[in-house]
This record gives sequence, structure tokens and C-alpha cells, in this order.
Amino acid sequence: SQLSRKKLSKDILSAFPLNKQTNKQNLLGDSFSLLFNLPVIHQDPIMEIVDQYLFKYKGFYFVRNQTSAETIDSIESFQIQDDDIFLITYPKSGTVWTQNILSLIFYEGHRDGTENITLIDRMPWLE
Repeated sequence: SQLSRKKLSKDILSAFPLNKQTNKQNLLGDSFSLLFNLPVIHQDPIMEIVDQYLFKYKGFYFVRNQTSAETIDSIESFQIQDDDIFLITYPKSGTVWTQNILSLIFYEGHRDGTENITLIDRMPWLE
């Protein structure tokens, strides 16, 4: 109905402050186009920041500078051997220290066996 349309138009316009020089009659008659021409926010601002550091792959988020889609795909075909050793730790709980200790145990305490091999080559990270 015409009455409910005018009320809706006034309700819509009351949400937007109008300049005194704005022709209110034109806006009332064109309120629906005003409503549909509102700026659309495509993404939450926090997600713009997150997207700088993370990427989404197969429904999960990963840190950009620590892994890639190729690495993730290679993990899916990773073959576990009977003599594989897994070190699973919480962040900031002494992971590097534990990696070095395990390397020394593996090389029977001979530091010569580990000093020329980088840590990532001695104990690669799956992720």
C-alpha cells in the first residue's frame, strides 16, 4: 500500500542524515534505489589483516611464510616408515632444544654427526 511504502521510506531515510539542501521529496520517491545503492562491505576489516598472514587451502588456514599448497599436498602422500621418530610439541616448549637432543641420541652423542647438517635437514617439519 502507498501509506506503508511512505512509512518505510521515512524509516529508511531516518537512518541516513540528510543535508538541508537535499531534496527530500526526490529521496522519498527514490528510497528503494537509495537502499540498493548502499556501499557493500565485502570483508570484515580484521579478515583483511588475517589474509596478509594466512591462506586458506582445503578448508583450513595456514601461515603463509611457513608452508605452501605444494607442501600440504606432499604431506598427503607421505609414507611413514617403521623407524620414523615423531617429535610433537607445543609452541614455545623447547622444540628446537628437544630436536638437538634427539639428534645427539640418534648420532650416539657424536656432535660431529650433527654440526654440519642444518636442523631442518636433520628433523624436517611436516607442516
